[in-house]
Amino acid sequence: MRNFLVLFLVLFLVGCGSFDDSVVTLIDESDNCVSSVSYPKTSESKLNRKIKRYVKSSVRDFNSNYCSDDVLRQELNIDFKSNLINERYLNVVLVKTIEDEVWVKTFIFDVLKHKELSIYDILTDNDLMILSDKVKRGLGYDNIEINDLGVQFDDEFLYVYVGDSSVSIPLEELDLRIKISKDLEVVKSYQYKSVSKVIDPNGKVIALTFDDGPSRYTRLIVDLLNEYGASATFFVLGNKVSIYSDTLKYVLDSGNEIGNHSYSHKWLTHVSEEELISQINQTQDVIFNTLGYTPRLVRPTYGSVNQTIKDNVNLDIVLWNVDTLDWKYRNSNKIFKNVLPKIDDGKIVLMHDTYEYTYNALKLLLPKLKDLGYQFVTVSELKEVNSIRNELNKNG
Repeated sequence: MRNFLVLFLVLFLVGCGSFDDSVVTLIDESDNCVSSVSYPKTSESKLNRKIKRYVKSSVRDFNSNYCSDDVLRQELNIDFKSNLINERYLNVVLVKTIEDEVWVKTFIFDVLKHKELSIYDILTDNDLMILSDKVKRGLGYDNIEINDLGVQFDDEFLYVYVGDSSVSIPLEELDLRIKISKDLEVVKSYQYKSVSKVIDPNGKVIALTFDDGPSRYTRLIVDLLNEYGASATFFVLGNKVSIYSDTLKYVLDSGNEIGNHSYSHKWLTHVSEEELISQINQTQDVIFNTLGYTPRLVRPTYGSVNQTIKDNVNLDIVLWNVDTLDWKYRNSNKIFKNVLPKIDDGKIVLMHDTYEYTYNALKLLLPKLKDLGYQFVTVSELKEVNSIRNELNKNG
């Protein structure tokens, strides 16, 4: 009698509101440097152009100054924060890091008047005096150009950046020219669908995995997986989770699993122990707070693992043994031809749900592999299959 692994996935989770705009992710790797860039694409085209110009200039300067053959391999990381204040003021903060150097660029945009605001549009003369005093006492700057300051808001503080340093000023101390009120988050109860699967541990299985998402292609990929009765594991970036919360609910609804891929795709073997822990824990927290789901798996960025990661990350580390090289080939037919000969029973396949050509390659790959008799499982399901196989082998 054949043994079948029956998995009933029932998730009762709490969801919350979502942010409708999308995130652009650019990740590149060469012999001399790596770069990971995430920035928001908003509904304001003028603001988008300004953000894109800053990002392109930063990447160009990094490639020119840090990627020569005679330097150690360097990393550029650009992360972001964004929030909409009173449904009117869009605040975007870009944080650029190259090794230990940090630069902060901020934008405040009035979505009603479709224009960027300067610090003089936000702060009164009295506010500017308070700000100057805080910067002088807090950061030690005696002479500072107001136009060189970057500002960020939440519902309690104004944060002022000078280079990589910052001070915070309680909003109650200020007489702002714009209105800031506390946003009350409405948390709605959400019940995920019950998903049941039957897996034959004696049959061929593979685990498809997707890194660097979610993105606007993730839902299309899940639709395609559903069409072929397939499940997969999505290793997500924490800085995208709240923006794509509805997409990630759909990922879980469809019987897939979510893993941790760091918060902003920093090169985890190159950061301090403190930053490593922050990158992982921030992602765990935002996934749980947004989806009510706790990942059990982590995939370190660039597939790099060291003892510090092993000692400090209390999650199962998952790499891969089949690389589609979708980021390199950027052509669906090439990806398909590259990966098909490498597929075998029990393999973990690396893909990225941030590219349209990966989605198109999957259109070719899924029917072919299904015809070859493969079952598509998550990484955790693959672990269960291997456990059952080991028990069967022990019992003869």
